[in-house]
Amino acid sequence: MALKNCEIKLNSANRQIQILQEQNLKFQHQVNEAVARAENLDRELNTQKEILKQMEMTKKEYIGRLKKELDTIELRYQHLLNENCMIGEDFRSQAYMNKLHAGDQLDRIELLQDEMKAMNVKGDEKDLELVIKDRESENYQMLSEELLTRLDDMRTERDRLLSMHDTQSKLAISRQKTITEMTQEF
Repeated sequence: MALKNCEIKLNSANRQIQILQEQNLKFQHQVNEAVARAENLDRELNTQKEILKQMEMTKKEYIGRLKKELDTIELRYQHLLNENCMIGEDFRSQAYMNKLHAGDQLDRIELLQDEMKAMNVKGDEKDLELVIKDRESENYQMLSEELLTRLDDMRTERDRLLSMHDTQSKLAISRQKTITEMTQEF
């Protein structure tokens, strides 16, 4: 009866392992190892049953040892199940933390994108201002070149006029001398 209870417990543990496999694929590898261990233990149990049939004299001692071994196996299975549950809970909490962190990062990315858009708008405005300033600078440069050209033309004209003035002055002086000489002769 106790042996059947142990088998029932073992089958129950196998069912719990199968349910755990269906719920959480992340732990497939660990659960497969647990199932393999369960099968090995099941084979050991069958071997022990055959030995019990052959050794009726030592039946009570052997049953005691098997009960102890099955309790140990049950404790191991319970320990593995608890461990798998704890690992699953750790992964779930880590996934939740990652989800929160990802949400924060997405918010930060959106904020940075908004800042980048604002900076791009400001950059475009500054570029426009630079283009306007460049055009004004080109206009001033063209104006200054025109003024320099006019100034150069004016200097050339001044030099020409000075030269004409000098020539006319010399001519006037010579005429004045001629007039004075003529008036002195009369």
